[in-house]
Amino acid sequence: MARRKKTKSLNVVPLLRLGKLLPSNDLTLIVLKGHLLIEEQLVSLIERKMKRPAALGTRFNFSQRLCLVKAMYYMIENGWVWTSIEKLNNVRNHLAHDVEAKNLGGKAEDFINSIGGVFRVDKKPPHR
Repeated sequence: MARRKKTKSLNVVPLLRLGKLLPSNDLTLIVLKGHLLIEEQLVSLIERKMKRPAALGTRFNFSQRLCLVKAMYYMIENGWVWTSIEKLNNVRNHLAHDVEAKNLGGKAEDFINSIGGVFRVDKKPPHR
């Protein structure tokens, strides 16, 4: 039985799932669900690269997972990805730790601008 060679092709299943799960007009839900979906992918990337992820023996938070994945997968061409994920985490933390979520629009816009050069963004983010 021949072993399949691992390829670096893009797995579009998470993108399709993202499209199904993200609401279109509630900024809070978009940020929270988007953050969870990205965290799922970070966990998946860690598990894919390590032979025995359970041997780490600890539960990492989002930022720690992001640092691990960035260390394992960084390429100069994808540098914008890490910046954008950090900005999304900043928006999520702002929502989670500031009851009034002042300046949410500005933080969301900062995130959108970080991906704007990669994806065409035609409209402003929805506001709560």
